[in-house]
Amino acid sequence: MKLGKRKVVFYLFFVLCTVVIAWNFYVTIKRPQNGYNINNQMHLKASLQNHEYNGNVSSERNYSNSTEQRRIEYGIQMGGEQIRIITETLQEKGNLLVWGLGNDSPYWHNSTKGKVVFIEDDIPKRKAGIMWYDKIVKQYSFLEVYRVHYTTNTVKSFKKYINSPEIWFELDLSNQLPASVTQTHWHVIIIDAPLGCCQKGPGRYQSIYTSRVLGSKGTHVFVDDFERKVEHEFSIKVFGKPVEVIQRRSTNASRANEQAHFIFSSYNQTGMGQRKKTKPDILITPVLNIAENVNNN
Repeated sequence: MKLGKRKVVFYLFFVLCTVVIAWNFYVTIKRPQNGYNINNQMHLKASLQNHEYNGNVSSERNYSNSTEQRRIEYGIQMGGEQIRIITETLQEKGNLLVWGLGNDSPYWHNSTKGKVVFIEDDIPKRKAGIMWYDKIVKQYSFLEVYRVHYTTNTVKSFKKYINSPEIWFELDLSNQLPASVTQTHWHVIIIDAPLGCCQKGPGRYQSIYTSRVLGSKGTHVFVDDFERKVEHEFSIKVFGKPVEVIQRRSTNASRANEQAHFIFSSYNQTGMGQRKKTKPDILITPVLNIAENVNNN
């Protein structure tokens, strides 16, 4: 009798283990991969169209689980709070300019009914010998993307430009962009390119300064990787003090980082739409939490 009970227990344990193994295998096979497919794009577009943007930055600092799931599902490297602040600032018909191109670009393309433009560098991918621009544009042909050529170096250019505003005009890339970009009023500009890391390659001096040239009164500029030396110190030199610094939590897929939020409250302009290359006034009135003490790297 005791032997029979043991057999029953053994068989139940065996069946349970089999079910668990089968379920884990099923979940692994069916789990969605990071990046976009057509079903993801349709789902994202529908969810964004149903979301009403009022243009006001919310004081709520917690983001929902659905936002985090969507961030992971669509391969977006930004943190949930960073995404939320940008999309709520953008408004439903806001114009968005993004420095950088990637698998998350369709997310930003569908985040507004306004104009969305991406700017990418013309540096070939080292191993494959192809341009990242060509790869992404082929995969997402509906994106409006323009290439520019960066001439700075992340490390070597720092000393040259950090305290020399009289030569910042050298950083202006607007002459490489069409009138449809230079003559548009951009409600939001995201600076997340060039790569600007690893102590080599072009830094973000030109994308930061050119954003100042392209921006106008009311433009919101978000500088990603603000904890890094170039992004931190040069953006403050160019834009002034940020109204807030938004942090991204560290995860298994990405490191913690900071994103600075600047706002143009005014911009001096002269005839024919030509902007003077003078420092714009930056709105210091709190939007969320003003970064009173920003640590220099």
